[in-house]
Amino acid sequence: MGERRNHERFDLSVDIKVMDEGGRTTLGITQNFSDGGALVQVDLEPPPAVGTVMSLQIHDPGSAFERPVLKARVIRVSAEGIAFELLHE
Repeated sequence: MGERRNHERFDLSVDIKVMDEGGRTTLGITQNFSDGGALVQVDLEPPPAVGTVMSLQIHDPGSAFERPVLKARVIRVSAEGIAFELLHE
């Protein structure tokens, strides 16, 4: 089976806020990131269902700038973390 990715992935460990539409917010750490998505190690119980739309925001409390909030769809939940597809609006 060949590589199906459309975007180059970069191993990147960044603190990230993961927010659901119900207002639940938790911190996670990215495992990798690309223009098309991210793999995030995060402890959410229960884990979100595949297809759930959530929001992601880089967590940088020392910054004077508000980081953009990105909409993302859950495409896989595994022991590695939650794989998100970024929704470019």
